[in-house]
Amino acid sequence: IDSEVLLKSVDVNGKPALSGKVNIAEDGAYTVTATDSSDKASVLHFTIDMKKPTVLGVKSGKTYKKAVTIKYKDAVSGIKKATLNGKKINSGEKVSQKGSYTLKVTDKAGNTKTVKFKVK
Repeated sequence: IDSEVLLKSVDVNGKPALSGKVNIAEDGAYTVTATDSSDKASVLHFTIDMKKPTVLGVKSGKTYKKAVTIKYKDAVSGIKKATLNGKKINSGEKVSQKGSYTLKVTDKAGNTKTVKFKVK
């Protein structure tokens, strides 16, 4: 973080950062506020999400003998899109028809979890 005038303070999520240097490596939502010596503040809001969405109810490579209920979530950025064999599927939907399936769940940060399974 740099300023043409002397920086007075830099805060990350309301906590002071040392020497205007910010090293953020964990997933989450962040607000960085830099205030210069003339009390002008610049604020930056952003989210870091490097983890794939969580899928519950089915696992890759598994064959199920009865109906399965597919659930998915992403606690950091949220879900952008979920498809089952290319068609939209909502979390909590049941799959009972026999066949081979590919579930793709993508979060708003672009991370995708793919699960291939069968129902017999």
